[in-house]
Formats: sequence, C-alpha cells, structure tokens
Amino acid sequence: MSRKWRPDGEELFYLALDGRLTAASIKLAPDHQSIDIGTPAPLFAAQVGLVMRPILAGDYVASADGQRFLVNRLLRDAGGTPLRVVLNWGAGQ
Repeated sequence: MSRKWRPDGEELFYLALDGRLTAASIKLAPDHQSIDIGTPAPLFAAQVGLVMRPILAGDYVASADGQRFLVNRLLRDAGGTPLRVVLNWGAGQ
C-alpha cells in the first residue's frame, strides 16, 4: 500500500483496497502519549492500476496543504492520434 504524509504531519493519505485515495487525520492525543486517528475518508477513485499490484511511490503526490493531488493514472482505451517521430529534421538543408 502506498502511504504518504501531508507535510505538516496531520493527515495520512493512502490507496485503499477499492482503489480510492483515502485520507485519515492524525493528531497527538491531549495526554501527548498517544495519537488519535480519525475516521478514514475516501477522497476519489485514483485509477492508478490494479489494486493487487505493488503500488509504486510515484503513483500520486499531495500538495503541501493536502487539498490537491497529482495522480499518475492508467488510461484505458485512450485512442488518440499516433505519435510520429521525425529523425534528422532539416538535415538536407
């Protein structure tokens, strides 16, 4: 499972088994001897691949405030225009 902390350490993001990016708040308990873990909240379907494959560290990254995410998604049946690579462009000039 891929887990990432929000930079301020108050939230943990992870990919749940259903493929959703999920967040759980993490706070130091008032006694300063333990932590309080909030109820996990699903954020969105990350669509980063098969749930059972090992999740790579580069599948997603959270912004510093934990409000935006950059997700490396798999495209299914993307279609589109073929890519053409031109070698030696302008070599004859």
